[in-house]
Amino acid sequence: MKFSIGTFLGFSICTALIILGIMDTAGAIRLEHYIPNMMKNPFIHIAGFFIVFGGVMASMFVMYPVNVVFGALGKFGQLFSQTKHKAISINEDVEMVVGWADRIKKDKKEFLNDIAQNEKDSFVRLLFDLYNTNYSSSDIRTMGETSIDKDYSQSIQMSDVFHAMANSAPAFGMLGTVLGMIVMLNNLNDPSNIGPGISTGLIGTLYGVASANLFFIPLSKKIRYNGLHTQRREIIILEGMLLIKENKPSMVIRDQLMSFVSRDDSDASTKTATAK
Repeated sequence: MKFSIGTFLGFSICTALIILGIMDTAGAIRLEHYIPNMMKNPFIHIAGFFIVFGGVMASMFVMYPVNVVFGALGKFGQLFSQTKHKAISINEDVEMVVGWADRIKKDKKEFLNDIAQNEKDSFVRLLFDLYNTNYSSSDIRTMGETSIDKDYSQSIQMSDVFHAMANSAPAFGMLGTVLGMIVMLNNLNDPSNIGPGISTGLIGTLYGVASANLFFIPLSKKIRYNGLHTQRREIIILEGMLLIKENKPSMVIRDQLMSFVSRDDSDASTKTATAK
């Protein structure tokens, strides 16, 4: 195995945060002096935050490569978003592929130029690049399935990172609780130092449990869910491209692709279209 300077630096910085939290709990420093007065309230506790989230990130840097950890952190933006690849959009994708077949039959060169210049979906661009270079159907299927598997594996990996965070956060919350209890018991004769110990002890558990159940577990499940829907969509598009390459009629393409769409999805799309 090769030594990773990125892993070492990430682990060291996060461990330093844990140490700062421990020092604050022990009374050696007071981190609360460095935060604005408007942020000072019983539920904002810098020492507890450093211990819990410093510990979570330190363990992530040990478990996963640096690029995977930062890639997972970039997925926090998905917390308040939803996948576009749902029942209605899957049916729209079927119609999109049928439209491709019609446009290719009408003017193949113009359509391929339009795709090359305007298409933003990287998977669609890949398939048309393969189509345009006259790869065989079996080659397009192999490379398309490889790309689908790669994207799905990346989604599962990101999901696993957040699942690991969800497991680690309550554990480091308990670490904060234990540290707080130790400080409290060591200072029973000095009431001024009992408060910080109790505060860190309780807030550590709060941060650990709350972050695991409000952020990490939902994100893990959402990324996996989105990955499944994206995989399904890309399989349909790949099958459609292969049918286009075989010069199948539009009706045949539509019917074969609709076999990949569940009856519930088809009913949902019909109801939406009727409502409109």
